Amino acid sequence: MSEPTPRGVRLLAVDDRPDNLLVLEALLEEYLPGCDLMQTTSAREGLAIAARQDLDGALIDLRMPEMDGIAFCRRLKADPATAAVPVLLVTAHDSSTDIRTRGLEAGAEDFISKPIDARELVAKIKVMLRGKEHEDLLRRQRQQAEEKNRRLEAHLFQTRKLEAIGTLAGGIAHDFNNLLSSIIGYTELALRHLDGQPLVRSQLHTVLSAGLRATELVHQILTFSRESGPLPLERVALIPLLKETLQLLKTRLPDRITVVLDLDPEAGAVLCHPIQMQQIFMNLCTNAAQAMADRDGQLTIRLHNAPSGQTLELTVEDTGCGMAAETLARVFDPFFSTRPPGEGTGLGLSIVYGIVQTLGGTIRADSQPRVGSRFHLSLPRAAPARGPGVQPASWTGDGAVRDGHVLVVDDDLDLVYVCKTHLEQAGFKVTGTTSAQDAWRRFLQQRDSVDLLLTNQSMPEMTGVQLARMVQQARPGLPIVLMSGGSGALLSEEMADAGITRLLPKPFRHSALVETIRHALAGGGDGP
Repeated sequence: MSEPTPRGVRLLAVDDRPDNLLVLEALLEEYLPGCDLMQTTSAREGLAIAARQDLDGALIDLRMPEMDGIAFCRRLKADPATAAVPVLLVTAHDSSTDIRTRGLEAGAEDFISKPIDARELVAKIKVMLRGKEHEDLLRRQRQQAEEKNRRLEAHLFQTRKLEAIGTLAGGIAHDFNNLLSSIIGYTELALRHLDGQPLVRSQLHTVLSAGLRATELVHQILTFSRESGPLPLERVALIPLLKETLQLLKTRLPDRITVVLDLDPEAGAVLCHPIQMQQIFMNLCTNAAQAMADRDGQLTIRLHNAPSGQTLELTVEDTGCGMAAETLARVFDPFFSTRPPGEGTGLGLSIVYGIVQTLGGTIRADSQPRVGSRFHLSLPRAAPARGPGVQPASWTGDGAVRDGHVLVVDDDLDLVYVCKTHLEQAGFKVTGTTSAQDAWRRFLQQRDSVDLLLTNQSMPEMTGVQLARMVQQARPGLPIVLMSGGSGALLSEEMADAGITRLLPKPFRHSALVETIRHALAGGGDGP
């Protein structure tokens, strides 16, 4: 009794003698019922059939006038589309060792001699099919591995590209902060000395407002470039923060957009700073709202624990205009935007990407034009709380010092002038210089009269941290405030070792400068 044929088996038989094909057909009908046998007496037609059909094997006669079986096998294996088709060559009983060797070298899997024994034929076909099944499995595994490698290479390329752009953007941001310090500082000085002239005052307030907006833009650039420094981390429950953010977004979401929440009440927490997650929610939801700006739509937000329990899965989905493949490929690029000029910085999704990477998570975007977009985030889940943690100390009280001698050093003359003027107007005595070496000499000359050192970090002769170390060695305990246009948080260990009391990020306003100096002189702890 014959065994059932593997479902969907399709074979090709090529023999220039029709009677041989009839014999094969009869044998296969009896011993391999259900087999789909395709027949032809022409070798060339057989190659054409193989190119059109998905074959599981081929039974090829060795001796044919148009093209012999070995040549047929060689051409079949040379075509990538048919190279995986296993071949069983049908030979005369007295075929020589040389012929069999040539057939194997051409790619044939096996031979069967005439007259054909039915049991041998069926056995060899089944062996051939098992071999093909194994080859197909290996080929699928290889394709999957290659696809995985392509995805990893694309991810690595994207990561390196964003890191390179982030480094460039961070460097530009540092220089821009110095320029903004002068713009904001001189504008505030002008406003303090301007009497009357309401039109000029209004115009200066416009300049100041633009400078402050530029400050926020620079902060976003530094966040993207991951140079804003590590923020204090805490366990943040995402559901309350998400609902709070949606309340803030109400004015930005048109009434025709329906918000659907699918939130698991058992969803865990994430170890992060709340402002990081709020930026993620704000940017993703704002991006979705903009995609549905001209239509009715639905914004769906899902938050669940992953089955493994190790991560939280956040999905933000919209039914907006969607994105083409070329746009999707650049969706996380900084400064890339599909919006008209002046309607966005192109940093929103880049910032989301940078924050997710900083938190050790992953983000993936899927989109179809005229269907919508979906952003899926996987974030590491925070360990369960172990009780109240230690709260950071903060400066309290109003014992701020109202006067004192401040030594100011910055290689930018405009900033030295701004700081000197602001502090003198606040009642301080100020010595200013643009040279770190000159500041060191002046300090040695006036060691006992200097009450505080206000120094920039990046200077050509030496850094602010290096100057601070020298000053602390000469006069331990002297209050030192460090100005930085980049990330003071990245210098936190060096600052502590150098005895730096507080950080003053650039650009800063008059009030921040004066209050920082007063609190540092009063012995206040690390400030904002």
